[in-house]
Amino acid sequence: MTLLHRRILPKLEAFLANGDRKIILLYRQCNMITVDFSDQADASLTLIPQRNYHNLEYAMNQINASVPLLGFAAFSGTGKTTLIEAILPKLVERGLRVAVIKHAHHDFDIDQQGKDSYRLRKAGAAQMLISSRYRRALITETPATEATLPHLIRQLDQSQLDLILVEGFKKLDFPKIELRRKIINKPWLYQDDSNIIAIASDTQIDSSLPQINIDDIDQLTDFVVQFSCQSSSQSHQTQIASCDDIQPQGMLSVNEGRTRILDQINHLKILKRLSLNKHWVI
Repeated sequence: MTLLHRRILPKLEAFLANGDRKIILLYRQCNMITVDFSDQADASLTLIPQRNYHNLEYAMNQINASVPLLGFAAFSGTGKTTLIEAILPKLVERGLRVAVIKHAHHDFDIDQQGKDSYRLRKAGAAQMLISSRYRRALITETPATEATLPHLIRQLDQSQLDLILVEGFKKLDFPKIELRRKIINKPWLYQDDSNIIAIASDTQIDSSLPQINIDDIDQLTDFVVQFSCQSSSQSHQTQIASCDDIQPQGMLSVNEGRTRILDQINHLKILKRLSLNKHWVI
């Protein structure tokens, strides 16, 4: 049985959304006390109503990351890859460790025909992990369902990152910079997307959003760095509020807390058999 203060809920939701499942890692960040309930066998089973399970599932599918996440949204031909390629060296020079997630609308293969890894995949390996002293790559076949952005984010080792850039996924809800060139002659995205936080274009428009010259790589780099720093600071403050703001004044002792919890447990006098598959998720 786990008893959590409600102030920890935002951190727990972010923890689950990142794909973390070792709950002990979350406990270590907070003030954890272990209480022995081994003599109360009836209190060891937790039943979650289906409606609450869906809420938890929704939280797990939210697009969250433990580091700042920023997308570049634009129509094909705008030059998203070229622009990201240009700012990456400048971000690295600023000391940022950056990951990039790119969405492809077509079939692709990064493996080389005839190489051992290629042969093993074609022989039937659903996942092929190849590693050397200098790099490693995991190639996963997804014939049935395309991976979601939350799933892709969870594949990254975010403990080794400061920033995640995303190319594509422009219809999803996460912070994005809209890229637009007049010659492409496509409609603006920001008018229908409240997640766009800035516009990089070769055209000035009447908008309250920050506007950047799409060809000014230094200005764009400055904006990305500022976004990364502000997002990291806000995330840090949220974590502090979630765990460290719980004050010990007025808190019960372990034994007092245990007694009060047990006092609230009402043993069922009338039993009714229900199908778990229809009503509950364990």
